[in-house]
Amino acid sequence: MTANEVNRPAPGARARVILMLAAVLSVVVPYLFWNHAWFGRKLTDREIRAYLHDSDHPRKIQHALSQMAERMLQGDPVVSAWYPEVAALARSPLPELRTMAAWVMGQDNRSEMFHRTLAGLLGDPEVMVRRNAALALVRFGDDAGRAVMLQALQPWMIRAPAEGQIRIRLEPGQSVRGKAMLARIECLGNRETDVRSPASGRVEDIFVSDNSRIEAGARLLSLRSAPDEVSEVLRGLFLVGRTEDLAAVEQYARIPDLPDDVHRQAVLTAQAIRTRSERNPIR
Repeated sequence: MTANEVNRPAPGARARVILMLAAVLSVVVPYLFWNHAWFGRKLTDREIRAYLHDSDHPRKIQHALSQMAERMLQGDPVVSAWYPEVAALARSPLPELRTMAAWVMGQDNRSEMFHRTLAGLLGDPEVMVRRNAALALVRFGDDAGRAVMLQALQPWMIRAPAEGQIRIRLEPGQSVRGKAMLARIECLGNRETDVRSPASGRVEDIFVSDNSRIEAGARLLSLRSAPDEVSEVLRGLFLVGRTEDLAAVEQYARIPDLPDDVHRQAVLTAQAIRTRSERNPIR
């Protein structure tokens, strides 16, 4: 028997080692994922400050924002030291950071800095940034985002960004997530252009056939906002909606295939608008 054969683990020992490693990895890998991806992990003040400036890792910025929002709701005065960094994220080139920053700024309706910044985000090119800003402004008692909220209650049209042959396999009623691919256009020169959803929603109508040729600007499909987003908008209009908004609100009390809580919120919002109109008939 050679020296190597003497030192080589027995087959049973090797199996035990492999099982032990597998057990360790089954604990360590999920922990590492949780530690770096779950926004619920508590951050120290030093970590929040560092994360807010870590432009190379957007998820760390989102983690810090999530922790700040939680502490803002608890009335923690320490987080106000980082308000300038949060407001600065309204100029981030990343839509997901602008979207989350708009939500966080709505957690403190006493900050004039946040109020001004949110008003500026109503003109953001991204749908979800505008919506979050509009809803956050409601907490300031500001109805400047009312038009944005009303747009969220209407189907929005998706148009072709280029000419070519379209590949589309959606059906009316199908749910889609924000940034999901809705269609692909095969353009001249073997180029492909993807058409993506600007926000989560449900397909309302489809105006083209799969494998057909379309012109740039042609109507492709219409989307209606996802039920949870509709609920949030209805809650906002509960506070700032006007009489002329009733038709847009009340349609959601009648649209089938929506959760009951959306129907109930539509009824409550319409009642609140009518009550407010009776008290302030000029508005």
